[in-house]
Amino acid sequence: MIEKFLLDRENRVLHQKELLNQFPDKTLVTLKINYPGAYKSNAINNAIIKVIADDILLYYKQETVYNEAYSSLEGAICHFIMEMPYVQTKREMIEIEEGHTLGRCVDIDVYSSAAQSISRTELGIKPRKCFICQNDAHNCSRSQAHSIEQIAQYFDEVYNKHISQTNKCLASIAGRSASWVCCLEAQELPGWPRRTRSSVPAEKDAEREKHS
Repeated sequence: MIEKFLLDRENRVLHQKELLNQFPDKTLVTLKINYPGAYKSNAINNAIIKVIADDILLYYKQETVYNEAYSSLEGAICHFIMEMPYVQTKREMIEIEEGHTLGRCVDIDVYSSAAQSISRTELGIKPRKCFICQNDAHNCSRSQAHSIEQIAQYFDEVYNKHISQTNKCLASIAGRSASWVCCLEAQELPGWPRRTRSSVPAEKDAEREKHS
């Protein structure tokens, strides 16, 4: 099982390189579940990925030139090729991780063949917090501070809360994305990048692109 999981991860990395070679001037966004262990695929996790993927496609429709989705032992995987600068894309995907109702349940990685990888810290953004204890997420993951049962319970609760709020929005709002409205209005979250793009330090990001 572990060998097959590692092989699937290796194949995903190789495929990402293939996509970057196929679209050398574009930015690659990879969406996967933020869930420990080798058993990442289940009904809740796959549904969470679908919600985030659908919203990315909805709000980045014009920028997305190619997308695909498949399942492996890493869970559901989605790739998006975007016509956006790497640093801007990185910043906006972090905002999704932090601001979307289900954002803390996913990892959204950003790659470019023309730019070096940039960390959250280099963008002036704090490291991710653990969704259970609010401590440093990397430390909790490395030390296995929380059981699979605790994490599964969190995912189940946050997904069901999201569905409940989405259904309430659907009952009162027609012709708009209910999950988006729930993020911005029902929960009063910071919102997605489309609302905050004007606040992004574009000059600094452009300078980073130039030197990356």
